[in-house]
Amino acid sequence: NGQFGNGIYFNGVDSWLETDFAGISGTAPRTVAFWVKVPSDFSINHGYGILSWGLSHDQSAWQISPNPAKLDGPLGRIRVGSHQAEVIGSTDIRDNRWHHVAIVMYGGKDVDLSTHVLMYLDGKIEQSSKKSIAKIDTKLEHPDSRPLIMGKNIAFRDDVQGTYPYKFFKGFLDEVYIFNRALNQEDVNKLMKNNKL
Repeated sequence: NGQFGNGIYFNGVDSWLETDFAGISGTAPRTVAFWVKVPSDFSINHGYGILSWGLSHDQSAWQISPNPAKLDGPLGRIRVGSHQAEVIGSTDIRDNRWHHVAIVMYGGKDVDLSTHVLMYLDGKIEQSSKKSIAKIDTKLEHPDSRPLIMGKNIAFRDDVQGTYPYKFFKGFLDEVYIFNRALNQEDVNKLMKNNKL
C-alpha cells in the first residue's frame, strides 16, 4: 500500500526501477517530489539511491537518499547532491512512516547547492544540517550518464552480485513527480494533500 493507492517496495538487495527519462540537465530548474517510507531498521548500507540521474562522478549527478555517511552529516536525513557535494536535512526519517519530500532547485547562471536548493519535508521547509558549496551541473550527455533510476545507486551498473554496501535502497516509494520548474511552498502543499497541482 502506498500513500495514494499502491506504492513500490525496494528490498535493499536486488530490486530497482530504471526508466527511459534522461532527467533534467545542467543548471535547469527542477522539483522532485515523492512520498517515502524508510524502515526504522535502516542500515547505512541501504543509502544512496531513492532516486537519481546523471553522471555519478565529478559532482554531476542529481541523487536523493537518506544520508548513509556519518562523515557527511547526521544519518537518516534527506540528502541531495552527489559524491562529496550535498545538502543534508535535519529530520531523521528512519521511522517507518510515510513522509512527503520535495527538493526544489532554482535555476540560473551560477547554480550552487548552498544557495539554490530548498528541501521540504511534509510540506514545511526542512532546515539543513549541512550544505556544500559546490556548483550544480547535472550531466546527461556523457557516455556514463544514467537515466532516472529509483532504488539503486547510479554509480553501479546492472550487476547485482556481491555484498558491496551502498548499492540499493531499502524502503517504500510512492507518487514520484518531476517538474522542470521550481515549485513554491503552496504548490508543494497542494501536491502533498491532493496528489496533483
